[in-house]
Amino acid sequence: MDKLKLHLGPANSVKENSRTNAAALVEDNPSPVVIDVLRSRESDVLIELPDGKSVNIIGTTMEARHQGDQMNCVARGGTLRGCLFPDLVLILKSAAFHFSNGDATLSAAELTPASGGMVHLEGFFPNGKEESHIKGHCENIPTSALLPHYKEIRGTLDGWGIVKWTPGHSRGGEGFLRGNNIILENMPALEKLADLTGIDEFRHLAVQEFEVSFEGDPSATRWKNLILEAKGYIRLTGEATTTSEGALAGNFQLGITGNIINMIPMAPQILGLREHDGYLWMPVTIGGTLDHPSEDLTVRLGLVVAAGAEGLLRKGVRQGLDILGITTGETEEKASKK
Repeated sequence: MDKLKLHLGPANSVKENSRTNAAALVEDNPSPVVIDVLRSRESDVLIELPDGKSVNIIGTTMEARHQGDQMNCVARGGTLRGCLFPDLVLILKSAAFHFSNGDATLSAAELTPASGGMVHLEGFFPNGKEESHIKGHCENIPTSALLPHYKEIRGTLDGWGIVKWTPGHSRGGEGFLRGNNIILENMPALEKLADLTGIDEFRHLAVQEFEVSFEGDPSATRWKNLILEAKGYIRLTGEATTTSEGALAGNFQLGITGNIINMIPMAPQILGLREHDGYLWMPVTIGGTLDHPSEDLTVRLGLVVAAGAEGLLRKGVRQGLDILGITTGETEEKASKK
């Protein structure tokens, strides 16, 4: 067989357009017909999800064998695209499907992005009202494959994820990512910190800790418990939301080590304000879209550079703290107690 399309979804969602000649032959001839082996040079497997979404394996080579009351299929080659990471294209090394009593199982699927790494998938798609799911884990996936919009982040990622759904209900997913050998470069805020402190390491910052969890539905993905730390330099924590339309919004806290803060104008007044875990913390808000993200830290740091150059910081503690976006109430309270 040169071409085969396999559509996995609720039984009432797959409609036949016409009565095939093969079906007519079976009805006219009551003798049983059993196909032991079916091979296809090029097959498309469409795994249907709610809300019109799907996970698709395109252009794979498939062999199916009938064994007792079940059908076992092995697929090799082709590409896979899914709805959770729509920009991620995976090359299928091998996958096994099992069909029995109307249920379908995906097991032992191994895939890899063109840029390297490995993804392992498995899934269960029952025929009825039970919950279906696809789950998997990844190893050493380049950030360019999972986060193509953020070319400022280089390194690899490990993690896991799962998508669940039931007939007639929306899908939901969750997962976790951890970074390896992460480098941050060409980031405007870090470039400003390099200008402000004279520390060139901010321009190509090595990150020792990077992890984030996520959960989502068809409308949005929520990124939670983000931790990013370049020891001795900065630590970033917070959460963000991305929508199906590509909108981005988030609130973070950026911590800068005390040794570096001492290099910034107004350091004596700033030290001690919201300081914990060895860092002085300030808020960062992000917005815009995935294609064109925005943040408010770069502008504030730019104002500090300009203010220091012009001597404006001598006008007082309040102006310097306001420029950094830090509340002055605590400073004034400490001053009044003195």
